[in-house]
Amino acid sequence: MVLKWIQDNYKQQGIKSLAMSALGCGLGNLQWQDVGPLMCKFLKELDIQVCIYLPTDGKIADEFMTKEFLLSLK
Repeated sequence: MVLKWIQDNYKQQGIKSLAMSALGCGLGNLQWQDVGPLMCKFLKELDIQVCIYLPTDGKIADEFMTKEFLLSLK
């Protein structure tokens, strides 16, 4: 999984910041409420700035944008 690889290798690769799209949302037809918590589970461990670009088609419900929701996966 790419998120685990990033988590394990970003320092070795010299990555100082990270910007990425919401993986699979948009053309992949995955929903942010499924993807967001999974991405945050891995990316919250990084000690660099991370920016996730959200899909622009359709509105994401506010309940799926809260810190509590996005960090709910253990």
